[in-house]
Amino acid sequence: MLSVIIICLNEERYIGNTLACLARQTYPDFEVIIIDGHSPDKTKEVGLSYRKRFKRFSFCKARRRGIPQQRNEGARKAKGDYFYFLDADVSMDEEFLERTSREMEKRQLEIASVYVQSSGRNPIDAAYYCILDAWFWVMQFIYPHCVGSCIVSTKKVHESIRGFDETILLAEDNDYVNRAHKQFHYRMLHACIRVSSRRFEKEGRIRMGITYLLIFFHRVFKGEIRTDRFRYRFGHYESK
Repeated sequence: MLSVIIICLNEERYIGNTLACLARQTYPDFEVIIIDGHSPDKTKEVGLSYRKRFKRFSFCKARRRGIPQQRNEGARKAKGDYFYFLDADVSMDEEFLERTSREMEKRQLEIASVYVQSSGRNPIDAAYYCILDAWFWVMQFIYPHCVGSCIVSTKKVHESIRGFDETILLAEDNDYVNRAHKQFHYRMLHACIRVSSRRFEKEGRIRMGITYLLIFFHRVFKGEIRTDRFRYRFGHYESK
């Protein structure tokens, strides 16, 4: 069985689309676990409106708000052998779970990521993700990078590396795959998801590109980010 773990905070505009995509999956044996960071908007109402479309579904309020905290809490509740950590603004085709789970087994992978496309129509965003995906492909052999929008891990891996590091404030997803890569077989899957362009629209495309470069160099030369120097906020893309 697969466990799809979705973390959210102020996702009333997006989580319905993600759940609709999951409800159409051809793979039958999976559970959906939503860990909400006490959203003040209608995230809970939208999420619960989809519960009858799944055999196994749970919507839980997080004990502690935060990306690594909520992912770890979801993993503790999960009953599957594979964990799919998803953001709440992703889209995927109906064979995504079936195809990626089969590829994990065929290639004997224990930790993996997928490529990313923009769900919008801005050509700059499309070009950005093409470059990012090329970077992911190259770095998978050296110093793995990914976006937390979708990470696939086995229960064994997650427990062996003690989950996401809750002291890290930014790029905890990259730290997760890097620590796992040292002990287990990691690769990029031949699959992609689509993500919203809201980060670019909110922060600005040039600013976001520069910020990601600075984050990379900080991690390489100074280590993981455990201070709020980049001032990134989880859930600050709430709907207006």
